[in-house]
Amino acid sequence: MLSALQELRDRLSQQVVSSMGPLKLVVLDSVSAVIYPLLGGRQSEGLALMMQLSRELKTLAREFSLAVVVTNQVTRDSSTGPLKPALGRSWSFVPSTRVLLESREGAGREAPHRAASLAKSPRQPTGIQVELDIGNGDVLEP
Repeated sequence: MLSALQELRDRLSQQVVSSMGPLKLVVLDSVSAVIYPLLGGRQSEGLALMMQLSRELKTLAREFSLAVVVTNQVTRDSSTGPLKPALGRSWSFVPSTRVLLESREGAGREAPHRAASLAKSPRQPTGIQVELDIGNGDVLEP
């Protein structure tokens, strides 16, 4: 992952990313799949690599004016506990904005909808929620 980000940095520096125009978005899906295997055994090395990855992503975003979207899995301590990021507290401070996507079942709907909740933001109050119909690309009115 780190070498792929370095290659991206090199290409952005040379402006050879694409003939379609400048790159605006980098998506890493799923960061926990990349990092979680590193956290076993020598956990201090895994945490150091996780922090290096977060620095690289933030540097790319800042230097090249990119939006960086990173997905992380969620987990619970028990079947009734609150959802929390799979990478825990060590990763929780990394994103500047955090959005929780959830599946919602509803009466009279032919398919489940999704809800997006703002969990962390430097610019907006948390708790803002909107329903999404991802299959159609529409945002439903509250």
